[in-house]
Amino acid sequence: MGIRHVREARADWQRTLTAGLAYAVEGLFLLTLVALPLDVYLEAPDGRAIGYLSQALTLEMCALFGVALAASALLLQPTRLWPRPRELAPLAAALLAALASAIVATSHSAALAASLNVFVALGIFMVARAMLTRPHARSHALLALLAGVTLVLVAGFFGAAPGSPDIAGAALNIQRAPAALTDAGATGVAATFRSSSELAAYLVIIIPLLTACAITSRAWADRAGYGVLAFAAGVLLLLTSTSGALLGVAVALLVLLWALGGYRLALAGLAIMLCCGLALVFIPSPISSSLAPGGASAAGWQVAQLSVWRWAGSTFLHHPLLGVGIGAIGLQSNAPLVNGAPALDAESLILNVLAEMGMLGGLAVGLCFYAGIRLALTGVRESHGWLDRGWNAGALAALVGALVYGITDPVLVSGQVTGLLCALAGLAGSELPYPVERLGLTMDHWKGALSALRALALSNPLSRQRERQIGAPTERRPVGARVSDTREAGDIL
Repeated sequence: MGIRHVREARADWQRTLTAGLAYAVEGLFLLTLVALPLDVYLEAPDGRAIGYLSQALTLEMCALFGVALAASALLLQPTRLWPRPRELAPLAAALLAALASAIVATSHSAALAASLNVFVALGIFMVARAMLTRPHARSHALLALLAGVTLVLVAGFFGAAPGSPDIAGAALNIQRAPAALTDAGATGVAATFRSSSELAAYLVIIIPLLTACAITSRAWADRAGYGVLAFAAGVLLLLTSTSGALLGVAVALLVLLWALGGYRLALAGLAIMLCCGLALVFIPSPISSSLAPGGASAAGWQVAQLSVWRWAGSTFLHHPLLGVGIGAIGLQSNAPLVNGAPALDAESLILNVLAEMGMLGGLAVGLCFYAGIRLALTGVRESHGWLDRGWNAGALAALVGALVYGITDPVLVSGQVTGLLCALAGLAGSELPYPVERLGLTMDHWKGALSALRALALSNPLSRQRERQIGAPTERRPVGARVSDTREAGDIL
């Protein structure tokens, strides 16, 4: 009985170790979701650049995830965190295409730094798929996203006030990028992101998710809260002065209504959007004037946009297979001028991917979007709870909205936006990718771990000798048993 007790206690201790590692991975994953929209830039004390906080957290999360898998394999204790390799294939293909384009890149350092964003996206997606086996994974992730949204809204509205200092940029050490090409050539609100275009891409992704939760939630108080957050995010989106993002949100909301209520609800939403659009066109207001520039500003914006698109198209035609290298399109010598400075990207998701990574990269990125949309559609059809339906419908609408906004903006240039898309897609689909038993820490596990330590201490020969010297309590013999029987039983034990 003693040997059996030691083995059971040791198994409980091993199970507790693997479960604790799984909890640590989940904690880092949630912390990464909070840090993604903050764009915190880390620097060494001597001024050398380290990278973004979200990148550092993701690398640490991936390392701990590998330790958890290794401990599970060595201790023969299932952690239920193994992702399916075929689900990682699209992002793995995108990473290989990025590394292949880095070989022929103009700047290898810039290409490797951009490839790190693809690796971070792969790590976030991999851990997100593994987190589906954890209890309440989507509810915990939603709380983390709500914390990040609240910080972005507070920083955005405070920074939108005339003459207000850039407190968020100074506190978070945000590396503000040059003003992106907007409809009127003006600089919009950037909040916690580097530029207004990155903030617009983030809001295109998060507004459908908040709207989906407001529709599917059961409690009216929760619906009101999600609705207020979605409305505030929409107002902040208007302050970015990006009509392409508004088009992306409109299409995303139509897809969301179709996923939750069918064609009738989508047609009703389309009618409401058309009425709002006509009101903005014919009723003078500060919003309509900022979204519909006229005269020389509109003509200049169209000329600049077309010139950038022609330049990106010609770059792709000269390097059709591998492109000029991921992150290296802005280093080309023949870049056109945008707001008085050379263009840094192609001002389009499709053209930017083709120019930087060639046809191989374009196919890989297209496969990633297809796989994410397929996961979300499967989740919409198979989900039952309100959060599962809301998450899957929101992820589907966010992916479609990002593609629509990608017509006039390179959405995936931002590693934070790409990571958020991968997190949404990773937690989409059915609640569990395959039937498993959920593993969690309970009081029995802690008691088993303490019992294992006690059993290992008692199994030490020195401890046994000391116990004999002190004097162990005598064991009662059953009535009628002989002394020799008791000694033989003790020898066997």
